[in-house]
Amino acid sequence: MSNMLTVVMPAHNEGAVVAEAVERVIRLFPDNSDEIVIHIILDGPDPPALQSLNQLNRANVKVTELGENYGKGHCLRVGASESSSVYTAFLDSDLDIDPISILQGLEILENNKFENIGCVYGSKFHPNSVLSYPPLRTIASKVFKIIVKILFGLNIDDSQTGLKLFRSSDLQRVIGSTKENRFMFDLEVMILLNRVGVKMVPVPVNLNYKYSSSIGIKSIVVLGAQTIGLFLRQVRKRK
Repeated sequence: MSNMLTVVMPAHNEGAVVAEAVERVIRLFPDNSDEIVIHIILDGPDPPALQSLNQLNRANVKVTELGENYGKGHCLRVGASESSSVYTAFLDSDLDIDPISILQGLEILENNKFENIGCVYGSKFHPNSVLSYPPLRTIASKVFKIIVKILFGLNIDDSQTGLKLFRSSDLQRVIGSTKENRFMFDLEVMILLNRVGVKMVPVPVNLNYKYSSSIGIKSIVVLGAQTIGLFLRQVRKRK
């Protein structure tokens, strides 16, 4: 492995915002940027994003543009499969999450090399998290946390916040078994890691949610269907 960290950032129709998100990550490592790879996966053609990323002119920024929209999970799988770094991070490419939590995650993984901690995840429910987040979505996240524990036996604070950091050797153990292509991918990875005995710990996040707080019936139905589909696939794997 030639690099310390690969940061995989999926993006779908984010435009020039992607380049700003990349620059925020670059600023975290002013003294060792040559040890960091930032891999942007454009989930379908996005000329404004591609142009803004090319203007960065950074040797450690890699861009993959997919021909069509495959889903966030597919993008993360592509990036994770191509990572040759000691650690691999997943980070949303919008500006909602401050990437500073990556540094805390790296410290935890570096200081616990022999304790089987292979995943650090951003949690909205960590007592030190700083949130600007709609109350209705907070309630929905708490309900989903309970559902995840009941269905999958996974006792984690938060599976859906878009910042996670893995020891790449552990991530590679499970990435080939993933099937999800959309928003359940993160949860699927954590289920598989838990199954092989990898420990996961939360870190606080600074989260400034900028979108509408409305949660419609359609989005609830879609989330429910995806969760049930993931549950059924996991049940079949155990048989």
